Amino acid sequence: MLEEKIKQSIFAYWLIILGILSVIWLGLFSWVQNRQFSETETRIIDNVSSKLSVVTANLELRSSEFVGLLGVIAHSRLLQNYANSNRPRDRDSLIENWLEVIGFFDGWKKIRFLDVEGWELAAVDYDKKNRRAIIPPQFQYQGAQDYFERATQLKDGEVVAIGFELEEEFGQPVEPYQRAHRLITPVVFDAKRFGYLVIYLDMHEILAELTANIDRRFLVESLDQEGYYLWTPKQDKAFGFSIEERGDRNLNQLHPQVAAAIKFSKSGSLRMKDQLFIHATFNVHMGRETTVPETLLVTLNDDNIQAQTGKEYRSERKALLWLGLILLLLSFPMAQSLQRRNQQRATELLALVASRAMAACTITDANGNIVFVNEAFTKSTGYSRDEVMGKTHNILKSGQHEDSFFEGFWRSLTNEGRWEGEMINKRKDGSLITEHLEVNAVRLRNSKQTTHYIANFIDISERKALEQELERLAVTDPLTNIYNRRYFDQALNNQLAICRRHPEKNLVFGLLDIDLFKHINDSYGHDVGDKVIQRVASTIKGEIREIDIVARLGGEEFAIILLDENQQSGAMVMERVRMLIASAKEEPNCRVSIGFTINQPDDTVTSIYRRADEALYTAKSTGRNKIVFR
Repeated sequence: MLEEKIKQSIFAYWLIILGILSVIWLGLFSWVQNRQFSETETRIIDNVSSKLSVVTANLELRSSEFVGLLGVIAHSRLLQNYANSNRPRDRDSLIENWLEVIGFFDGWKKIRFLDVEGWELAAVDYDKKNRRAIIPPQFQYQGAQDYFERATQLKDGEVVAIGFELEEEFGQPVEPYQRAHRLITPVVFDAKRFGYLVIYLDMHEILAELTANIDRRFLVESLDQEGYYLWTPKQDKAFGFSIEERGDRNLNQLHPQVAAAIKFSKSGSLRMKDQLFIHATFNVHMGRETTVPETLLVTLNDDNIQAQTGKEYRSERKALLWLGLILLLLSFPMAQSLQRRNQQRATELLALVASRAMAACTITDANGNIVFVNEAFTKSTGYSRDEVMGKTHNILKSGQHEDSFFEGFWRSLTNEGRWEGEMINKRKDGSLITEHLEVNAVRLRNSKQTTHYIANFIDISERKALEQELERLAVTDPLTNIYNRRYFDQALNNQLAICRRHPEKNLVFGLLDIDLFKHINDSYGHDVGDKVIQRVASTIKGEIREIDIVARLGGEEFAIILLDENQQSGAMVMERVRMLIASAKEEPNCRVSIGFTINQPDDTVTSIYRRADEALYTAKSTGRNKIVFR
C-alpha cells in the first residue's frame, strides 16, 4: 500500500514536471518564433532601406542629368538652325543627331520638337525591342493633350516633369496602358519662342534597372506626393484619375496611415496588420533648383517574412522540436540545463547576426584602441581582426585630409558625442576607400566620461566615382572628349566679359565645319564618320595652345576660341588647321570650311556667333575648303 502511494506521488510529480516543462517548451517555442520573425523583419528593413537609399540617390542623379541634357538639346545649334529656317535639310540634320543621342542614354523613349500650336516638327523614337533608334512613320498633333496646355504656361528656361498621364498615339491610349513620363522645356532663341522640346522617359525600365537588387518577392512601387501610383507591377492600381475606374486607387485611401508616415518622414518603415511598408522619398529635379518629391514604396506580407524566417532558421527550429522530445524524456534538472544551453545558443546567434551587419563596424576603447571589428570591416579594408586588434584607426589613415579636418572631427566628438560625414581612408593593399562614416561616443550615465567609441561606415567609393564621371560628362562631348556646346558657350561668355572689362585683351572666335560630311556618312557609314569627327577634333586640339578652347557644337561643327590673338595670327592658326586636315593621309580624306572673327567691345555670345556663322556660310558658298574672316 505504501509502495503504491510512493509510485502515485512519483507519477504525480512527473506529471507536474511534464506540465511545467510543456508550458516552458511551448512558451520558448513561441518566443523564439516571435524573436526570429522580429530579427528577420529588422534585417529586411535594414537591407531594403540601404538599397532604397542607393536607388533614390541614383534616381536624383538621373533626374538631374536628364534635366541638364534636356537643356543642352533645347539650346543646340542644330535645333536653332531648324527652328529659324524650317528647312527640311536642317530638320534632317537635327533628326540625324537625335538618332545618335537617344540610343546613348538608357531609359529614353522619344524626343519630340513641337511648334507653338502643338504639331510635331521633328521626332525620334527608340525601339527597345530591336535596340535601335527610328523615325516614326507619321508626325502627330499634340496640342489637344493636357501636358501641352501645361507646357504653354512655362516660362522661358523652365523645365517641368509630367509623369502621370497615359501614353497616347493619335489621340487614343496605347494598349496595353502605358505611363507617359515627359520632360518639357520651351525652345527659345533670341527671345522668341519656337515651340517645345519633349523627352519621353521609360520609367519602367529605369526603375526596374535601379531596383533589380531588391528581392523580387517584394512589391516595389513609385508614388507622387498626392499618393497616386506612378509605377507599379500591379497595373490595376496605376494611372489614378487618368482612368475613371481607378480613381480611388490612391495611397491616402488604401493605406492612410502609410501615406501620413511618408509625409512625416523622408524614409522609414511602418507595420500595418500583416503587411510591412518600407519607404524612401527622393527629389526629381525640374531645373532652376526646383524639385518635386516622389516616393519609392516597398510592400511585403507577413507570409514573405515568415518564409524568409523559416529558411534562415530552419536548423534552429528543428533543434527546438528535438528539444521538446528530449524534455519529455529527461528530468527537470536536465531540462533546466538544456534551457540554459538553448538560451546561450540564442545569445550566440544574436552576436553572430550583429557581427554580420551590412555596415562595417569597429569599437574602440577610450584611448582609441580597437577592441572589436565585424566581418564587413575586414572585407571592406582587407585587414583581418588579428591585424587591427589593439591598434588605432591610424592604420587606415590615407593622408588625404588636412590636420584641420581631424581637429573638427575630434571637436565634434568631444562636444557633441558624435561625428558624421565623408572620410577617405586606405585599405591594406594601399587603395583608397571613400566612406560615409558615423562615430558615436559611449559615455557613462550622468557623466561625460567616454568609455568607448563605435564607428560605422559604408563604402561609397563607386557612388563618388559616378558623381565625378557625371561632372566630366556634363562639360565634354562623349565622342571626341573635347568640350561640349554647353561648357563652350559659358566659357565664351566669360571671356567676352573679361574683354569688356579689359579692352586691351581680345580673342579670335572661329566656327569650323566638315565639308560634305553627309556624303562621308552615306558612303562609308556612321562609324567611319565618327572617326573622321574624332580625327578633326584631335587635329584642332593639337594645333592650339593649352589656354585656347575647342568644342564640338554638334554633328560635324566645331568652335574655337584663341585668346590674345589678332586677325593675322588667328588666320595663321585657322589656315594651319585647315591645311593639316586637308593633307591628312587617312581615308576618307576630308576638307573643312572655317569662318572666324575678332571680338568687338559690345559683343555678346549671340552677336559673335552670328558674324562667325556668316563667315562660315561665305566659306561654304564660295567653294568650301577655305577660311573667311568677318
